[in-house]
Amino acid sequence: MKIILTTILIAICILDWKQTLMIARNPDKFLELNPILGAHPTEDWVALYFIWVILLILSLAWLVPTPLLYYIFGICIPVESWVVWRNRKIGLK
Repeated sequence: MKIILTTILIAICILDWKQTLMIARNPDKFLELNPILGAHPTEDWVALYFIWVILLILSLAWLVPTPLLYYIFGICIPVESWVVWRNRKIGLK
């Protein structure tokens, strides 16, 4: 189950990554709401950010005890899913 949840969260993050790249490529149309990335991130900064996020997810999956991991991923998966859904709703494919 831990592998499945990790895979799901990483897959959702990859979708968000692709959408965030669209924001970076179209700064006149979209604003990034993530304060870490800033309103108009560069493509390089987006890539670096999501690489670190995915490495963090993998580290959590490896280091955190399974019951606690279920709580963490139980929050992260719905939040990240909402972000992807919201991005889709504003026109990011």
